[in-house]
Order: sequence, then C-alpha cells, then structure tokens
Amino acid sequence: RERQTQFYATGFVGANWSVEDEQENFDDGDGVYVLSLGPFYEFSVCGFDLDSSVLFPKPTIFLNTDSADYELAEPSSQYAVLFRPLAEKLELTKRIVGAVEASPAQEYAALVSSLGVGELSFSEEFLLDHGHFVLEQLLSFDRNASRSEIRASDSQAVQELARRKGVHVLPPAKWRTRSGSGRSSTAPELRLTATSVSVEGEGRKAPAGSQHEGHILYDAALVDGARLTVGSCASMQPL
Repeated sequence: RERQTQFYATGFVGANWSVEDEQENFDDGDGVYVLSLGPFYEFSVCGFDLDSSVLFPKPTIFLNTDSADYELAEPSSQYAVLFRPLAEKLELTKRIVGAVEASPAQEYAALVSSLGVGELSFSEEFLLDHGHFVLEQLLSFDRNASRSEIRASDSQAVQELARRKGVHVLPPAKWRTRSGSGRSSTAPELRLTATSVSVEGEGRKAPAGSQHEGHILYDAALVDGARLTVGSCASMQPL
C-alpha cells in the first residue's frame, strides 16, 4: 500500500450495493459525474482465478480507499490509450493463473504454448517483456491464497519465468486465513527511508490468522510528518 502516493479519479460513478449488481450497466440516472474523486492509495485486481471469474470474466481493477472500493469499468476515450496496455498485461496474468490451475506441474514451454492460442494470444517475447509486472501480480495474488488453493508462483513454469527474468521468487512468509470468496492482487509494497518516525495510539498485537499476524499495530505511523495508516491500523515493521 503506497500510503504516501495519492491519486484521484474523474468520471461517472454508480452505486453497487450487491453481488448481483456486478454485471449491470448503469445509465445517467444511476450515478453522478465526479471530478478528482479520492484520494486513493492503492489498486487491487480481481478475476484472476476460476472462482472469481464467475463475477469478473475479465481482470477487473478496483481503486481502494479505507471506506470503499471503486471498480474501473469502461475507460474514457482519452484514458483508453493508457488503460488498454494495462488490461492486456492483466489478461496475460489471468491466463497464466488459469494455466497453472489446470496443470500445476506443466513446464515453461507448455505454458508459453498455451498463451499463444485463443482470440487474444501472447508471444513469449511479450511475456518476457512484461515478466516483472506479471511476477509482481502473481506474488501479490498468492499472498491471499488459502492453504487449499494453488499458488501460481510455486509452479515450475512460473519459477522458470522468474529465472529468465533474473528474479528469485520467495514464497509468502506464512499462509493467511481469510474470509470471502475471491483472491486479489495489490500494488507492490513500498519500502520507505525516513528521518523521523513515530506512532499514534497504544501498541497491540494483531489477531491470530490476520494479514498482520505477528506484528504490533498502532492507530497510525507518523513518517517525516505524514500520517500513514493501513486500513484502520499501521504496522511499524515495514518501516
């Protein structure tokens, strides 16, 4: 979560109150046009695995705040030129997750071959050109895996991709116990260098099985005068 990086969104916003609304198209009477909505600190992606593909047939980007998640739907004509290359790389990541789910033991050559078929095909050159992005998304996606789910980054094919990109893929430190029906990937974590760090609130242990298990949590961290939180708390360990 890049809490010191703030970004804003402009466009048409419609309310989504239930799962059934995910596939609906909103008209002008269902929402409002906004300018500089935010600030947002993080994006996440849903729709990589088979389960979440039921709701999100294509990888779907959400802009996240502490109080709400905003799904990016159709880009404006001005933004489409920037959005489409990202959508292609996310579709590539989804295809890799699907291939690994279908055949976890397949080798790199078989994975590359599977990417070259279908209406939208990807070459090995395209895969290698965007390998670092794909690996970041896969690792982030795997951090949200339960014990019973396949982790794409453990597969032989993805390990070989990492080797060819000169990346050493480390597994997540521990399994997470999570609720909900989907996995998502998030933006890469940010490591900060600061001259002044302090905390707000009384330190408390994170609940067992939570994302922050083993960390001491505070209400917020103050880094060079900037107040940082993650959800409703802050952990000093990454700082």
